[in-house]
Amino acid sequence: MEVPTVSLVIPPSNSIPAEPPKIISAKMLAESASLTSAIPSAYYFSEDSYELADPNDPEFQLPTIDFSLLTSDSPEQRSKMLHELANICRDWGCFLVTNHGVTESLKQAMIEAADRFFNLTEEEKHNIAKKYEADPTQISEVAMEYSKKTREIATELVEAISESLGLDPNYIYKALDLDSGVQFLLANYYPPCPQPELAMGLSHHTDQCLITILTDNDVSGLQVLHNHKWVTVTSTPKTFLVILADQMQIVTNGKYKSAMHRGRVNKEAKRISLASLHGPSFETLVTPSPELVEREGKAPLYRSIKYREYVELQHRSRMDLKCALDQILI
Repeated sequence: MEVPTVSLVIPPSNSIPAEPPKIISAKMLAESASLTSAIPSAYYFSEDSYELADPNDPEFQLPTIDFSLLTSDSPEQRSKMLHELANICRDWGCFLVTNHGVTESLKQAMIEAADRFFNLTEEEKHNIAKKYEADPTQISEVAMEYSKKTREIATELVEAISESLGLDPNYIYKALDLDSGVQFLLANYYPPCPQPELAMGLSHHTDQCLITILTDNDVSGLQVLHNHKWVTVTSTPKTFLVILADQMQIVTNGKYKSAMHRGRVNKEAKRISLASLHGPSFETLVTPSPELVEREGKAPLYRSIKYREYVELQHRSRMDLKCALDQILI
C-alpha cells in the first residue's frame, strides 16, 4: 500500500542538521525506528459502521466451488455445480475455489518473487519503474507462468458463469472480447502494524474488471461484505478466492453482484497478496446482456460504457468516495 509522504525527524548525532528521511511507503514506515507502539495520526483510517460477522454463523460461511467438478465430463456433476455457482454469484459475488490445478510450488514461487521485489531498496524499485518493466531476475518468468495459469482458470470460470445464467457458455467471453482482454497481476504488501484497529491496509472497494483471482502468503487479512457484515476470509493453502467485479455486474444486469471487499493489517506478520484481474479490452463496449434483459422482463439497469471509460470513471469515483456503478445507472 502506497501512503502519503511523511518526514520523520531523527535527532542528529552532532551539531550539523541532518536531512530527515522520507517515508514513501507503508513498508518503510513499518520498518522505521520511529514506529514503536503507535502509528502516526496521519495514518488513522475510520471507515464504515458495518459489524464483523460471527465466523461460526453458517450464514457467513464463505462458499466453496470444486473446480474439478465444475469442469467435469459428467453432465450430472457439472449441472449440480452450475446450479450452486448461480446461487453463489447472486448471493455472494465471491467464492473459494479448490482443485484448480495450480501447484503450490508455483504459487509459492510467485509469492517469493514478489517478496524479493518488495525487499529491494527504494532506489532499485525506482530504477525498475523508470524502465516500465519487471526486473527479469526477480519476477518476470514466474509472473508469466503464474499469469498463464490464472488466466486459464478465469476463462473456465467465465464460461461456467455464462452457462449458469442460461446463456451460451461463450457468451460473456465473446461479448466482452476477452480474446483481446486485459490482465493485471497486482502484488500487495501489508506490513505488520502496531495498531491494526486504527489503520486500513486497503479500503473497501469493488474491482473494475470482470473477475479477480486472489491468493496470499497464507496470512489472513481480506474481508468481503455479505448481508451488511464483514466476513474475514481465512487464508487456506491450495485455494484461490474468486471475486466477481463490476463488469460482471453490468453484463448480467445486476443479477450477479460485484463483491465489496477490503484488506486489513495485523500486528504479527506481513501479508503479501496476489490479485490476478481479468477484464475486457479497453475499447470494448460493455452493456447488459440483451438476452438476459428480455428473459427477465426488466429494463437495463446500466448504460453501455467502454471499459476504458469505466476504468477512468472508477478512478475519479474513488477519489470522490463514490461508487462507479452508481454513476452509470439508468
